[in-house]
Amino acid sequence: MRERPQSVHSITAKQPGPKEKENIYITFGVDQDNVLLEVFITRGKAGTNEAADAEWVARIISTALQQMDIKQVQSFLQAVIKTSIGIQGTNVRFVGDGERILSAPDAVAKVFAKYYKHRYGQTYLEPIEQSSKEAQI
Repeated sequence: MRERPQSVHSITAKQPGPKEKENIYITFGVDQDNVLLEVFITRGKAGTNEAADAEWVARIISTALQQMDIKQVQSFLQAVIKTSIGIQGTNVRFVGDGERILSAPDAVAKVFAKYYKHRYGQTYLEPIEQSSKEAQI
């Protein structure tokens, strides 16, 4: 298990949610080696089912990240994105250049995909390469 350092660096992304005028905030916390350690997801008002579901998913992902070796993080993120992108709910929202937000899991997975591309320099669909940023750590 990786121990949580005294302080972590983080970045927060704002993503349109599936409901009109809804935003979902995803915060990625990284350790001293710039490896993802924890995730926070904020959706809806405090005390609502949407907020509770978002916090629950973030806690599960964070717990898994902290249990694994840093070499497993990249493949774990790939799996999370692949299994979550495209999940469709009752509200579908069109944003930006025709992008469709199919559900809250789809919205979160799209942010994870952007984080993945920024962090590893490749899309989540590409095979993991030994020359990726993660292998250089």
